[in-house]
Amino acid sequence: DNGLEVVADLPVPAGTTDYSQFILAAQAAGAEGIAMPIGGQEGIQVLRAGQQLDADLLYSSSTGTFPLSDILSLGEYGERVILNEGFPPAAVDNPVINQIVADLEANSDEDLLQRPNLKASPMRSWIGLYALLQILRADGGTEFTREGVKALIDASGPIDMLGITPDWTPATDHE
Repeated sequence: DNGLEVVADLPVPAGTTDYSQFILAAQAAGAEGIAMPIGGQEGIQVLRAGQQLDADLLYSSSTGTFPLSDILSLGEYGERVILNEGFPPAAVDNPVINQIVADLEANSDEDLLQRPNLKASPMRSWIGLYALLQILRADGGTEFTREGVKALIDASGPIDMLGITPDWTPATDHE
């Protein structure tokens, strides 16, 4: 409906070592961009191949695939990457995101859980937990059952997510 035309479907098989073939094939097919629903290891190799070939392409992937440090490692070529996700990446200055990052950083010596290296996937459960805590605190109850908590979630209205989203309501199908 928005004019997207898929001009080539180029699977990236396991064990691939030459990622330039995918960039060249996309260009030969007349692509203006590449949607990359692939893992981070393969994705960064595709991006580096595009950078080496100075390909005039845009790339779409998610913050669940790439940490900010991978995109920054591409320099100006990283500006060609369009990241999509249901909530902001770890690099965003937001009270909830900042607390999530602080919790993850404090509980690990691993570089993977430091702000520049965080992918969206380890953050999802923290965001869900924050929303659940807001619902439980608003109710003020002290006894919790599976049925009772589900009823609170189902009945909750918009939850103040401190700027992560303008209106977050659990029982709503968000775009």
